[in-house]
Amino acid sequence: MRDPERELVPQFAGQRIRSAEFVIELFDRTPYSVCRETFTIFQFDSKGCADVGRYDKQQVALANAMLERVLGGEKTPKNVLDATQRFVAHGGSWVPTDVIKAQLEQAALGLLHCPQI
Repeated sequence: MRDPERELVPQFAGQRIRSAEFVIELFDRTPYSVCRETFTIFQFDSKGCADVGRYDKQQVALANAMLERVLGGEKTPKNVLDATQRFVAHGGSWVPTDVIKAQLEQAALGLLHCPQI
């Protein structure tokens, strides 16, 4: 993510991949529970270079969409809804099925073996 031009991932060239990120609570250095989870989509160019600019825009849009709900957005006419930030943010996320989510959580807690790249 810091230097995508130099850290190519050729096996993902030309693809969009789903990513799951978990924050795990530890008890005596042992995974105990999942505290937070994020599901994102990364896009790679034909050389396997991650489109970090697109990812950053989606993350900013996600933060803006959440803050807009709390703080209120710009004043627009009552019959107009500007959902731009939500659409940009949604393009960079995905929602796993209950089965896949459970498997990902088990893997994150070290209860399920999964292959690594």
